[in-house]
Amino acid sequence: YFLAIAIVIQHRINKIYKGPGWWALGCVSTAAAFMLMLLSDIVRVPVILINTMLFCGLVFIYTGIMRFLNRKENISLIFTLITVFFFLSFYVLYFIRNNFAATLILYFSVVIIVTLISKNLIFNGKSAVNITARFMGAVFFIYGCFYLFKIILALATGHIDSIFNPSPVQTVSFMAMLAVSVLLTFGFIIMLYQQLSAESLEDKELFE
Repeated sequence: YFLAIAIVIQHRINKIYKGPGWWALGCVSTAAAFMLMLLSDIVRVPVILINTMLFCGLVFIYTGIMRFLNRKENISLIFTLITVFFFLSFYVLYFIRNNFAATLILYFSVVIIVTLISKNLIFNGKSAVNITARFMGAVFFIYGCFYLFKIILALATGHIDSIFNPSPVQTVSFMAMLAVSVLLTFGFIIMLYQQLSAESLEDKELFE
């Protein structure tokens, strides 16, 4: 949650660039989803709401990254992904009543959107932030591989542990998400200041 606040603050400070606002929205959506997930043990929170917020959080981050890199996000693809994700989740949760299938749908969706983010960061074509963007792309790629591992493990065992069950897989998942959140938060902030520094240097050379 503090990481989401950090991104929001950076967006408030640096409003001149396209993208950070979407990063902030994505971080807030993800943080709110985890908060609802923790509260679901106390009050009944619809699973489809939590899963949709988690997935949309990544979609917002993808949109922000594309705009920061001065690229056009694939709107038709994103609209298709969100539509398929929502209706499949709705079907398995309210007609089949299968939480296991709903979680697998979320995992598959995360792998797809994280792969898109990783590809565009690694092949960013923006020299000012090239090294940081590629590092973040590698982090997203590893994160996607971890979710792919979770899919394979779930299919092999036939079950997915609850976040309230302190199993080794859930412990590693929590630590991985925490590590990725910290790395990406610093990465976003560093990219902002690298872009700002590059533009300041260009302005200085122009006037000289």
